[in-house]
Amino acid sequence: MSDRHYDMLFNMLIDERRARQQQDRLIEQLQQDLLATKQEVTQKYIVWNKNNGTLENLYLELENKTKNMERNCNSMLVSFKAVANKYTELQNNYTMLKNLVVKVETTNHVLENKTNLIEKENKMLTQLQTISDLKSVYNLWNQTKHLEEELLKTNYNLESIVNDVDARKQDFLALFSRLKSTDKKLDNVSESFHDELTATVNASNHMFVVLSNKTNLMKRLISEKVALSSCGGQYGLMNPTIDGMFKFPDIRTSVGVSSSSIFVNSGVFICKYAGLYHISVTIMTDVSVAYFEVRKNNKILVPGCIPNHNDHSEYYSSGTINTAVEIDINDTISVWKGNVNHYYGYYSCFTIVKL
Repeated sequence: MSDRHYDMLFNMLIDERRARQQQDRLIEQLQQDLLATKQEVTQKYIVWNKNNGTLENLYLELENKTKNMERNCNSMLVSFKAVANKYTELQNNYTMLKNLVVKVETTNHVLENKTNLIEKENKMLTQLQTISDLKSVYNLWNQTKHLEEELLKTNYNLESIVNDVDARKQDFLALFSRLKSTDKKLDNVSESFHDELTATVNASNHMFVVLSNKTNLMKRLISEKVALSSCGGQYGLMNPTIDGMFKFPDIRTSVGVSSSSIFVNSGVFICKYAGLYHISVTIMTDVSVAYFEVRKNNKILVPGCIPNHNDHSEYYSSGTINTAVEIDINDTISVWKGNVNHYYGYYSCFTIVKL
């Protein structure tokens, strides 16, 4: 291949390359134009759809308004027909009223004629009335004379009645004086009866109060029964409490005692009802020549003693306290151990009874 051919081929390749580049640029520009056209068409399509929806809504709104206008027109036609009927009815009523006015005017004219006729007749009757008045005066004079005679008779009867009234007045005064004296006697009798009745009522009230107090006292005494009897319970020796009190947990009798649990746990009896009480305590122990105490409010009330039993070859001995004491509400009764360190539970007992 010659250089000329080579140059021609090279130029052709360059031209082809330029043409291809130009074609590529054109294709790219066409693609961009196509994309822009698509976007514009899409926007216009969206706007058209919106406008189309708006037009449809406007159409529906216009259609609704048209229907409303038709309904309003129909109602107006109905109203117009009703007004027309009312107008026709008013015209008929006007015609009837006009006819009635004519009849009334005719009747009024007739009444005027009759009124004139009646006035004429009245004048004639007035003339005749004068004659009848004279007759009436004469009759009135006769009646007056008759009334005067009746009045005289009435005055006579009235005088006799007055005399009779005076006599009755005297009788009434005498009767009134007797009634007054009787009333005074009744007042005296009533006053004495009232005093006696008051005294009787007062005596009855006093008796009722006394009986009521006695009844209440009896009821209170009956309702305030108190009795408690309790022992140590177990066979064998028991120890006093830390406070040095004997406990008697085995309750044998309990009447009217609300604090039995406190007594069982502590050996302390708490008084619920004030009064006179009898107390009996028996303590059995192996301690010889021992002493113990019955205490009220933790103060000695009565001492007790357990004698010497060692000389008699006895292992146990007991001591008993019996006493009576006045106890108030919430006072406490307990048995203090003294020098007794342990006691035989089954044979050691505590009893308290309200007298």
